[in-house]
Amino acid sequence: GSFQLDRPITLPDYTFLDLREARLTAVSGQHSLLTNKDWEGGNHHIAILGGIIDGEGLKPREGEGGHGLYLSRVEELRIEGIEVRNFFGDGIRLTGRGRQTKHSTVENTSVLGNGGYGLNITWAVRNAHVTNVLARQNGEIGVHIDHSEGQYVNILADGNKGHGIYIRNVFGASFSNLTATRNGKVGIYVLGMVHSLGSNWAGHNNSQEKKGDSSDIFFSAREDLSYGITRSSQIVGINAGSYREYGPATEKHALEFESTDPRGSHPNLTLGSVRVGESKFPLSAGIATILEK
Repeated sequence: GSFQLDRPITLPDYTFLDLREARLTAVSGQHSLLTNKDWEGGNHHIAILGGIIDGEGLKPREGEGGHGLYLSRVEELRIEGIEVRNFFGDGIRLTGRGRQTKHSTVENTSVLGNGGYGLNITWAVRNAHVTNVLARQNGEIGVHIDHSEGQYVNILADGNKGHGIYIRNVFGASFSNLTATRNGKVGIYVLGMVHSLGSNWAGHNNSQEKKGDSSDIFFSAREDLSYGITRSSQIVGINAGSYREYGPATEKHALEFESTDPRGSHPNLTLGSVRVGESKFPLSAGIATILEK
């Protein structure tokens, strides 16, 4: 059935919430709709399965709140088969809040039309397994990955106003079958990817907010975060650049390094099997030195 809620659902340990035949709609308030009971000590063994979670009734405000799912320090967490849409904050936010929080699974999930990030996993989460996620038309980043030791497979970010997929300050992670199309800024933005692997990355017709401003795939030269600059990693299978099937060309480059000397700035980073599309400027300067022959 369809249920209208005017207060959050708070989940304790060992909770299985089955929403496979339900739609939850927030009709008032400014809080997140689903959260866990013990934010400081953390919770464990929580599962949320199925359903549509809709934030259309929440009123935006400045500051924290307004997320669909906001779970803090939850270990042994499973989120599967849900659609989260129309919240003015993030669709789904999972955080360890600086304390290692292990074993999260997110599968077969859509985050659509939220005002903040679509999916945001951050701040000391570990051993996260994320598969089959669609992030579309969110107000900021589609999928924000700000934690280490994670596996991401089959991630599609399309038409988000910010970056499509943002990989930030990670080690020991893997990213397979990432696709970012028609996003407002960069398709796949990489800032500090260390001792990690990637395969089958696609970015097409991004920089929709300002034509020629952002690239489909971008590697930052920043090295001020805790794990430093992107290094000691390998990505095999990159397909980027504009294709007429996605509409007019909009991106700055198909593939761009912020540094003019990628080999010196990104030690032991290898890109293999790179193919660029119809972009007028497919590759940024200096990138040929880092491509695997």
